[in-house]
Amino acid sequence: AKDKTQAKFAKYYLKVMEKMASASDFASKEAERLSNIVKSGAVSASKLDGFTIRQNVLNVFLGKSEPVEVKKEEEEEVKTADRAKDEL
Repeated sequence: AKDKTQAKFAKYYLKVMEKMASASDFASKEAERLSNIVKSGAVSASKLDGFTIRQNVLNVFLGKSEPVEVKKEEEEEVKTADRAKDEL
């Protein structure tokens, strides 16, 4: 399964390279589009990881070194930490 996922995003990387050859602003516009979709909350948890990986691929082309993190996991970690504090 991991090989299929890697192959899928390798293809996406190539697609971005091809798109940037004809439209130099593709990465920035696509990154903004994906960010807006994720912020809208209209993305299922199963699709969120894929969007995050796509954003990280685009960030390579935009020269950004910090990876995008999945926000829902962060929220769950905070809730878990709060519950642990309450139990003490």
